[in-house]
Amino acid sequence: MIQIDVINSSTVLTDDQIKPMIAAVQKATRNEFAEFGAGGRPAQLNQIFKGQTPNPRHWWCAFCDDSDTAGALGYHDLTPEGGPLNKVFAKTDLTYGYEISVTFSHEVFEQIGDPLINLVALTADGRYEFAWENCDGTEADEDAYVIDGVKISNFVTPRYFEDPSPSFSQRYDYRKLVTKPFEIRPGGYLSYRDLMNPSIGWQEKRSAEKPLAGRKPVGSRTDRRRVLSKDWVRSTIFSTEKSQA
Repeated sequence: MIQIDVINSSTVLTDDQIKPMIAAVQKATRNEFAEFGAGGRPAQLNQIFKGQTPNPRHWWCAFCDDSDTAGALGYHDLTPEGGPLNKVFAKTDLTYGYEISVTFSHEVFEQIGDPLINLVALTADGRYEFAWENCDGTEADEDAYVIDGVKISNFVTPRYFEDPSPSFSQRYDYRKLVTKPFEIRPGGYLSYRDLMNPSIGWQEKRSAEKPLAGRKPVGSRTDRRRVLSKDWVRSTIFSTEKSQA
């Protein structure tokens, strides 16, 4: 089973505030996301309280203030052992009025679905490739669902990245809000590359109904996809004070 250590390195959240989020996301990873989103890959989430040290051999997901205070720009993306590391910028969410628990579940789902941030889906015509991100197209808080009073991010199924076929289930997302592959819900977006124009690199296709406001700062998975993995380094996600202690 995947082991993910959840670390509180923020100044805007207490351990007690994070605890119910972890419990709710834990249920989601073992139930609906394991069944519909990740092909049966459940995960164990371990809360690392302030003052404790995460297991360097586990995957990490860290609550930070923002990309600057996390010391984590686009190339700071690995644990000390070189494992996957995700960051939840809690202060950024509060600034823009987003639900922190939706961002947290979003990051955990995508970490399980594509831990190395290198999976893509090719369109049938071979023209475009889209980033295999489980929640980007359905990331708006309005699309979330609730577990034990905690809002959880909606997510897409593997069918979302394929052409529709009458011989298979047409469930493209958990909440059944998406009607076709690669559809972007209001407030969502997709990262893609035009293979006819490879020099342009990764681009973003956003929903026209509700443009993205600020959920994807520097250091996000979207930003990391633009950086070659050979340029990633081990991250220091703890506060400056702790690093100097």
